[in-house]
Amino acid sequence: MPHIVNVRSTRLEIQLAETEIQQLTHYWHQQKGMFRRFALLEHMRLSDLASYRDDMCILDLAASGPVYRQVGRRMLPRLGADPTGKPVTTLRPEAYRRVVEAILMDALTNERPVAHEITIDVDGQRMVMQQLVLPLSLNGVEIDFLLTYSKVLAWDDALFEAAVSEKERVR
Repeated sequence: MPHIVNVRSTRLEIQLAETEIQQLTHYWHQQKGMFRRFALLEHMRLSDLASYRDDMCILDLAASGPVYRQVGRRMLPRLGADPTGKPVTTLRPEAYRRVVEAILMDALTNERPVAHEITIDVDGQRMVMQQLVLPLSLNGVEIDFLLTYSKVLAWDDALFEAAVSEKERVR
């Protein structure tokens, strides 16, 4: 029997988001400095991001759209499968993919960090996370990568897995 899946996203003011999202945004601004439009990927030190890494993804901005370059360990169940090397268009369920694409586009369009609260209802059961998207650059002028961080507020891996069939995940 198909699952009923509803996904929605609400833009958050970063100062009202979870502490980790505020801290990462502050770190991004420190790395960006006064004279660059965007933080450089090479300045985002892994040692500084150690406590966030399992909940982060880095996406390359390919001509065909964003592609997952690195995926944190705790992100794998939240994405339904390991998307490393795959475009965002392979995410399932479809409603979740559309929301993720819209959030990434929000950061690209506004050219600044953005935070959203994502709510996923599966058969009447609710999961919630807050997601931060940080634009990153190779030269400080153009966006080449997106770093995402997800803070889970309520999540059930088994429930999300139930919403994503094997057939849907493999594309």
